[in-house]
Amino acid sequence: MLVRFSVSLSISPQPLRAPVRWAAGPEEVPPWELGRSWSVFSPDYPEALRKLELLHGAGAAFQAAQEEAERVLPPPPRGWAYPRLVLAEPPAGRFPTALWHQAVWVGIGKPMRPLAGFRRLRRALTEDFRHGAQELPRTRKALLEVVPRIGLLDPFRQGGEGPVGEEGLLPDLGSVRKAVGRVSFGSAPLREDLWTWVQAILAVGFWDLAAEGARARVKLEDFTRALPEAFGLGEERWRWEQEMLNHPFPGTPEGAEVLYSVAPSSPEGLLLREVHHLALKGVRNGVLSPTRIRARLWEWGLKGLHMPGPFRLAAVPQEGVKVGPLPALASSFHLALLQLAETLGEGRALVCEWCGATFTAQRPGRARYCSDACRLQAHRSRKGRLQIPLSKAD
Repeated sequence: MLVRFSVSLSISPQPLRAPVRWAAGPEEVPPWELGRSWSVFSPDYPEALRKLELLHGAGAAFQAAQEEAERVLPPPPRGWAYPRLVLAEPPAGRFPTALWHQAVWVGIGKPMRPLAGFRRLRRALTEDFRHGAQELPRTRKALLEVVPRIGLLDPFRQGGEGPVGEEGLLPDLGSVRKAVGRVSFGSAPLREDLWTWVQAILAVGFWDLAAEGARARVKLEDFTRALPEAFGLGEERWRWEQEMLNHPFPGTPEGAEVLYSVAPSSPEGLLLREVHHLALKGVRNGVLSPTRIRARLWEWGLKGLHMPGPFRLAAVPQEGVKVGPLPALASSFHLALLQLAETLGEGRALVCEWCGATFTAQRPGRARYCSDACRLQAHRSRKGRLQIPLSKAD
């Protein structure tokens, strides 16, 4: 006989804050870099890295241990792009207790909420665009200052790829039918290279502006028209990218169905991709919808949480005894989306303790259930009238 039951667990999503520096190529990637020979969830930790951890700050002994680690550990994955952010110092331990020696943090500053950090990064990126700085010096400097305070973009990579995989910067949207043809939007995995960070900054900035426009009930057409100026981009290039998106192949007969993929390689292309993303998921009757945008950001943000496991109950939970939340590792990108979703509601997004559904609470400190029905079933269960809670899906 199949017995079904539900268990509600609280989780505490955490970014992986770490000191970083730039690497121009694979020869500058340190042996302790995430995804090269270890990950925060991997069961094994190379002995060569344990020596580096113990000899940190030991001068010549540390240098000798680093040279040994370079010889015995595998090289960086071939698919990595450069320049990229790498760990500036070896960690002392792994998630959820991954720490760095106290001396490393001198002068870095206190932790910062990811959304606030991304807003600061967007200001730097916009200035680079306005000044036509192709090397993005302001952005690169801001990343060195902000990333240790908000967390890594790809903290769970394993050999170059992590569990979030291809759903990092854009979950699969299928295809978008246009007046002339059909558009399939490509997605990008989370990585620590400069271009991926630029994409993440643009995506968070875009949805931050969309949330602001939704509060003012702005039309999608007016919102799209204001985007180039908001990000310091040129109008001519913007119009060219729009034309390419609407008519990808010159000479295509009117009304012909064309399938082509959009994998943005420019800031304008990425923002136009997000315009279509917004049109699909965040607009109602041509106007930006706070409710739809909040739901989209909440769903998208949750895709970035990853919990180590498996778990086993050490003891049966007792009535009235609170158990601390389980730690979950999250990308700073997805945490920023979740924080942005909270700003759009009059309450805070929570998970029902009975059925597991998400809901928005006016008073999050007291809310536990999404409806009176769930509250009643939970009450009956505590009184012994109902032993196995029923899922809403049933």
